[in-house]
Amino acid sequence: YGSNFVAYLQARDRHGAELVVVPDDASGQIDLDALRVQAAHPRAKVISISHIPTGGGLVNPAAEVGQIAKEFGLAYILDACQSIGQMPVDVHEIGCDVCTATGRKYLRGPRGTGFVYVRDSFLKTLDPVMLDQAGATLLSESSFRPRQDAKVFEMWETYYAGKVALGDAIEYALEIGLVQIHARIQLLSVALRTRLSEIPGVLVTDVGRELCGIVTFTLQGHAAPEVKAALANKN
Repeated sequence: YGSNFVAYLQARDRHGAELVVVPDDASGQIDLDALRVQAAHPRAKVISISHIPTGGGLVNPAAEVGQIAKEFGLAYILDACQSIGQMPVDVHEIGCDVCTATGRKYLRGPRGTGFVYVRDSFLKTLDPVMLDQAGATLLSESSFRPRQDAKVFEMWETYYAGKVALGDAIEYALEIGLVQIHARIQLLSVALRTRLSEIPGVLVTDVGRELCGIVTFTLQGHAAPEVKAALANKN
């Protein structure tokens, strides 16, 4: 995902980190064998992946990646912005140290909201980029005490209305059930891919061993903006 990669490049420029991009396998998902080779490198420190990339229906094997991270003692960061809300996501089963999510996608919450999970044991190794009185207690003119939970990353000024709305969106999803939501999304996406593939000139472009609710396709002889405009005018 583009925004993630910008952050990786910033870490490279700011801290001297070396980036290694693991290729896809024949199915289109992350190549686990290639990842294992890179994870075994003595300088390897972190594995960071998108559970579901933005530009297609691929679902990466997050739990298998977690097993590799555990095998080699590497930190594991999972971008779950596209998967939280459309399928069950169990951070303990996956084995990630950090999991990030946004409110505005499959959780159907407001833009500008999101959350981060940080494993307790991993939290102790992190130093927030910035602290204020939300993430730490001022003890004196010369000392402060950081919080010992993930709220250490929060700031005093916050989007309270958005947080309330995000909480409602999460409760709504849990009331329906993530298993039921996932089953419904799978039913609709499979039906859409099947019907699209029956249209002359349409090529469904989703790749991967496991697919999700994002459906991508091309129409021969027409650019994507043209197809988008035609569908918008039709409806």
